[in-house]
Amino acid sequence: MKYYLLINPTSGGNKGHKVEKTLCDFLDKNRIEYVKYISQRPKQEKELAREISKVINKEDTLIIIGGDGTLSNAVNQLPVDLPFAYIPAGSGNDFASSLNISKNPIESFKQIQKKHMEDFYIIKYDSQSLSGYAINNIGIGLDAAIVHSTNSSSLKSIFAKLNLGGLAYLSNAIKVLFRKKPFDVKINNNEFKNAFLLTVTTHPYFGGGFKIAPNESSLQNSLTLVELPRISLVKISKIIPQLLKGKHLDNKNVYHTTNRSFQIETSSPQPIQIDGEMFLATPNETIKMETQKRVIIK
Repeated sequence: MKYYLLINPTSGGNKGHKVEKTLCDFLDKNRIEYVKYISQRPKQEKELAREISKVINKEDTLIIIGGDGTLSNAVNQLPVDLPFAYIPAGSGNDFASSLNISKNPIESFKQIQKKHMEDFYIIKYDSQSLSGYAINNIGIGLDAAIVHSTNSSSLKSIFAKLNLGGLAYLSNAIKVLFRKKPFDVKINNNEFKNAFLLTVTTHPYFGGGFKIAPNESSLQNSLTLVELPRISLVKISKIIPQLLKGKHLDNKNVYHTTNRSFQIETSSPQPIQIDGEMFLATPNETIKMETQKRVIIK
């Protein structure tokens, strides 16, 4: 029995390194066998995940240590039937929140040792130019513009060190709010004019802890889509406090629906964020999204 640790030490403003040291000190003290695979450059966890999947045995356990981006990169390279464990070390940790995974590395590891397997669902997506898996959500329009602004912000690492990932998202949301233009979109062949924000998610959280879909769960075989049209700033100012409380779906301006799959087509080029990574949807590009079952050890 061996633990394979896939670690991104720079995640969460170098929080990954602190988690690595805490966990490895514990493993050494208790003479628990492990091997480390450390990501030393951006997205190297993709290569490491492929390497580990070739050598890991059924009795062994893969533990991914990093933020949501690290986990997403790794999951996209792992065989669908390979269970894995996760210890969060990011700035937002939305995935960990969705499955109630402890942010204390020792507590998380002790839970992992019990080898409790649990099915959960992620998003499988496919289009003319994109394909892969999302562990959290896919956003088009305002959501993607906010993520891009947040990732580019010099304040992100500061907020991460203070465990205020959600505050970084909110501060950039206010900045982007005045610049982003609306767009037309088809959702399962239904037309939506003047769309402003569109998010498809497999669990409640986005942006570092905000509950965009309070009733969604990774344990359910479903996805929730939330769409907000371009409305006046006065109306938006009323939605923001509702969002902070997870009550925004009661607002008549917010459209939401739940399904196992969605087909989305934008009429103009739009930024897309997939688990925080930026892409661009070309005009009339159709993106198909559906649930896919995975297994986590927790």
